[in-house]
Amino acid sequence: MEVMNELPPGILTVEEIEALHARWRRSEKLLNRILQTLSAERSPRALRDLQVLLVSDPDYPLGHFQLGRALFDAGDLLRAAEHLLIALELGMTQSAVVELAEQVLRALDADDPRTAPLRERFQKAIVPRNPTLTLAMIVRDEAEHLRDCLESVRAVVDQIVVVDTGSQDGTPEIARELGAEVYFFPWQDDFSAARNESLQYARGDWVLWLDADERLAPESAEPLRALLRREEVAAAHLQIDNEMGGRTVSFLTPRLWRRHPAIRFRQPIHEQVFWAIAPLARRYGRQIVEAPEVRIQHRGYLPSVHMRRRKADRNFELLRRLVEREPENAYALFHYAGALREMGRLEEALEAFERWEPLAFAQGDSEQHWLRVGFGSYVGLLCQMDLPERALRLSERAIQKVGETATLRYHRAWALHQLGRHLEALRELERARRIPRDPATHVEAIEFQPLLIPMLTANIYLSLGEPEKAKDQFEEAHELNPQDPRPLIGLARLAVGEENFAAAAELLQKALEAAPEDPHLLAFFGEVEVFRGNLESAQDALHRAHRLSADAEVGRLLADVWFLLGEEERAVRIWKTAPQNERAAGALAFWTMVQGDPYAVRQLADPRVRAGALALAQKILAVHSRRETPAVGRLIQFAQRVGSEPMLGELRNVLLRAFLKYRFREGITALRRTNS
Repeated sequence: MEVMNELPPGILTVEEIEALHARWRRSEKLLNRILQTLSAERSPRALRDLQVLLVSDPDYPLGHFQLGRALFDAGDLLRAAEHLLIALELGMTQSAVVELAEQVLRALDADDPRTAPLRERFQKAIVPRNPTLTLAMIVRDEAEHLRDCLESVRAVVDQIVVVDTGSQDGTPEIARELGAEVYFFPWQDDFSAARNESLQYARGDWVLWLDADERLAPESAEPLRALLRREEVAAAHLQIDNEMGGRTVSFLTPRLWRRHPAIRFRQPIHEQVFWAIAPLARRYGRQIVEAPEVRIQHRGYLPSVHMRRRKADRNFELLRRLVEREPENAYALFHYAGALREMGRLEEALEAFERWEPLAFAQGDSEQHWLRVGFGSYVGLLCQMDLPERALRLSERAIQKVGETATLRYHRAWALHQLGRHLEALRELERARRIPRDPATHVEAIEFQPLLIPMLTANIYLSLGEPEKAKDQFEEAHELNPQDPRPLIGLARLAVGEENFAAAAELLQKALEAAPEDPHLLAFFGEVEVFRGNLESAQDALHRAHRLSADAEVGRLLADVWFLLGEEERAVRIWKTAPQNERAAGALAFWTMVQGDPYAVRQLADPRVRAGALALAQKILAVHSRRETPAVGRLIQFAQRVGSEPMLGELRNVLLRAFLKYRFREGITALRRTNS
């Protein structure tokens, strides 16, 4: 019989593992039915069925444990001890098995000659030992990062396996210098093939998977060693902290598991190992746990690194070729569609997901761990493309296929919010919060960013006109991930709504610490600085935003600041280059009205252009209330022109209300004079 601590060398093929899984699933279903019979107190039949099960599957650890327990309950101590010892010898060394075996052995007659050999086997099976850990890696041209990675784990791991796929920069020499066993494997455009090569050389009880641009956080060493000593654990989802240029996005993913020849990666790109871990864990009665205290810091998404490596382009090309070569590969097609979505190619992503949909619904139960993520991404795309009715229909079918998931409930709430059904959306979010998390079956997309639920809840409360409840939700989101700027931006918008611009600026400065190169965040901060009267600070922020983004709205905001500073020609040039931007069109109409152009009157008759002109007028008023601006003279001229045009009576009334709010006497006087 196979003993977990004396594993054969090498690993099995994917086909061999899938055949094993099919046999294991049959045994698992049969065991579950037998246990139901036991619970109904029909034990003689159940005992016979358990024995039949183990004839067909003699290496089933959980089956031996359950038969041992049933025999103990039936008073058959010798046979109970035998099956419990087999479970232990197969590697099922959890405390529940050890304690029950001890109890059975104590109950046996010490004078019975059959007892002594059983006790000897028991003592041999439970000899305490420190579990060993192998770090398995694949690398190529990682001289820049590898040293930091290996230094971070040297005190924790017992073996380092590095498989090099064609480095030209001295990577193998660095690996050897730091104690790694280095092997070479020609690159085949297949990440799983390379990773499986690394598993061939692993000798530890456990395997840890890292990439060269990752490192184990220093405070995670002791929690990691403690995790290895937990006999009830088969594998663990560790926390990945993706450092993304000023902000960190964290999620949990399977990176640590007990070594076994039936654990193998599959798929050439976005390789996965969870499909092989979960069935093995169930077979040994072990748990797959979440271990957020073990943190892996990933630097591969930092802008400089990411641009240099062009990872996204490389991965996309591998996916494109794979989908072309294997059009029925549902897993690859899902990732291809997701990559298109991330690139902003939404129509192409939708077409790919539509091809994926029938393949996904044809998948078996063993694929649910990634189907849940796939359906969540597909429904999310439909919401993103403002197709809420389709999102609701698909999510209903997806829940029937893969069961309740927090991700699908979240996206249903998003779709309902888009349809204006806000109370229903809130109920869906409450359901999403209540769905239990089961790391033994999957890790959901919503769990990558748990702040999404309170963020959407906050926006729904804003739509319902309940800003205080929205504030509570934004604060909850911030607590869930203090590194993410989005909750701070939400709180800043609430502060702006209360005209508390100082509080808004403080919140946005904190957000900018996390995302200093986000052009839209810079633009928002610049706009708030305008209303605080800090025009130079606003100009600096908006200029940086304009360099980072070609967005016409960012340019329009910068032009507004230039106008406030008296640089009218620069401002007008920008406004003219953004004719589709209604605010820019309104600002331009404001300017042409000041110049006495009669065409401006017709432009301002358009409510959208009029709103843009009023927005500029209110901005001038807000700044003027805090400091002098050359633009205030233009505002007086604008008021005079508006007041003399009978067609613009509605605009005159709105202007007058704005002037009264800010106690702008010069403007009030200008309007009254023209009216008289």
